[in-house]
Amino acid sequence: MEERLDRAGLAPRRDSVAVRQPFMHVPGVRFHVGGAELQVYVYPDSAARARDTGPLDTLTVSPPSAPVTWPAPASLIVSNNLAAILLAQNDRQRERVRLALEAGLAAERR
Repeated sequence: MEERLDRAGLAPRRDSVAVRQPFMHVPGVRFHVGGAELQVYVYPDSAARARDTGPLDTLTVSPPSAPVTWPAPASLIVSNNLAAILLAQNDRQRERVRLALEAGLAAERR
């Protein structure tokens, strides 16, 4: 995943501290991509990922019963067993990150 971001020319910088959200049941890894923050959560399988991301409000990227106030507009990106929350002001950057994460991810291992 980090390699995909790098190949897309996004120059991700991995943060040394894990990130946690109360509605995500696995720890995440925080990356800085330009002026944006990318939180990446890798689940054991797509069903586990869907249990966490399925109930989220896609406009607010938060549980309907507990809205989150993000420091920048939030986007939810999901593919197979990966969920990512991108906090970015720039529409073009959001699109580039989304394409890098969604395009050509390896098939889920069973």
